[in-house]
Amino acid sequence: MLTHKNSQAARASCGSLTVPAELIPFSEPSFLLPGENLRDFEAIRQMMIDDIQPETNVEWLWTLDLVELSWEILRYRCLKRRILDAHRAAAIEAILQRLDGEGCRPTSCQWSGYKPNGPPQNGATIQRLPPRSNRISTDADLI
Repeated sequence: MLTHKNSQAARASCGSLTVPAELIPFSEPSFLLPGENLRDFEAIRQMMIDDIQPETNVEWLWTLDLVELSWEILRYRCLKRRILDAHRAAAIEAILQRLDGEGCRPTSCQWSGYKPNGPPQNGATIQRLPPRSNRISTDADLI
């Protein structure tokens, strides 16, 4: 096992900071999901190591944890964006249905001359449709 002095000498001779030999198992990603790139993970890891420049084993462990947690944050941001992109239209429709009335779809409503605080004018009508069985009913379902 390398001592602290030996690991510092090994890093100094390389010219660039590298993970001490005894901590290499902790420097690898715990797992990569399909579509994730090992090179991206390694680039983030090296960028953080270069910026933080850990010296002791504890600093290395903290830095490696920071790398892993940062990777997780990036992963969840990407996942959140995909979920929002996939369900945005349904969420907007559900919100509009709650605001405009149960079962009233914009394609089947006639809004010309409509006043929210009085009866429709100029012969405007609002057609109410039966509620759909697959309608999203709560905000939790939107996420």
